[in-house]
Amino acid sequence: MTQYYQSILKYIKSRINNLETARDLTQEVFLKIEKARASNMSKSYVYTVAKNIIVDYYRKRAVPTDELSDNENVLSSYLPDDLDCRLEDCLQDYLYQIDEESARLLVESDLKGTSQKELAQSSGIEYATLRSKIQRGRKKIRSMFDEDCHLELSTTGKVIGCEYKNKKKSSC
Repeated sequence: MTQYYQSILKYIKSRINNLETARDLTQEVFLKIEKARASNMSKSYVYTVAKNIIVDYYRKRAVPTDELSDNENVLSSYLPDDLDCRLEDCLQDYLYQIDEESARLLVESDLKGTSQKELAQSSGIEYATLRSKIQRGRKKIRSMFDEDCHLELSTTGKVIGCEYKNKKKSSC
């Protein structure tokens, strides 16, 4: 199994962007394989275990919205610490560029965690209409990110990396 150590470390590092965390997770992979007493497992099995460890890592990092105060920056709890791109600042800028109602609905729904049904009732908007407005707002924000940055997403849709398309920009 040790013949896979470097390739698994490289695989995990490419998805975590933090060397120390990648080393820890790589150790978890081999501990899990050792516990399963799987000394002669295939390379694909080792990578599957690594992928599952990465997914678990991102799940553990997710912060339930009911534990957050309104003053906490929700977005930052879902982002790796060492992203090159200042996504929080970009998102704030992009929210100001779309219409006010869409921005409010996105913040309430996606960042504060209010259910769309509750939001529709409190806003006096039909549920289907609200869903459409949120979807259009997401598409606008996504297109702005796509225009300025190349985002790397995990299998669960979380941002795990970002590169500026224009290297001279200081933010997305």
